[in-house]
Amino acid sequence: MKYATALAPLVAAILVAGPRSFSQEGRSDDAAMALARQWAKEFSERFNAHDAAALAADYAPDADRLVIVQGQVVQRARGRSEIEKYFAAGFSRSPRIAVELIPDSARQVAPGVVIVDGSYEVRNSSTTGPSRGRYLGVQLRKDGKWQTVCSRAIAPSPSAGRN
Repeated sequence: MKYATALAPLVAAILVAGPRSFSQEGRSDDAAMALARQWAKEFSERFNAHDAAALAADYAPDADRLVIVQGQVVQRARGRSEIEKYFAAGFSRSPRIAVELIPDSARQVAPGVVIVDGSYEVRNSSTTGPSRGRYLGVQLRKDGKWQTVCSRAIAPSPSAGRN
């Protein structure tokens, strides 16, 4: 958990201060946004192929992933192994589930650290039906590779996201 622990004060400052404090006029920088778009595309492709191992491989070894509904943590996975199991279990429960990630902003907040904010849409879920929500990801560049060290899926109440 050393990466996530080391980044915790930085992430807390960003969440408290908000995006406008870290980018000119609140806009994403181009390089960070390009990274965010590529990450969202690759994540969506791997998710929609139901490739739990490939999804988990993009996370840092000590990464942390939370799903938050109405302000409550309802699912937590720590480390690649738990994250892979989390995705595999979801694909088993909902064999036709699909997702689309849409990054809204991205900003480099320190050398090799990018914060991504966006929205998501889940389709074909056997357990919740269609839903929309927000996500936050922290990307860290280590040994020439970008890895997710922290991700948060923030969902509305189950009934609010249904179409």
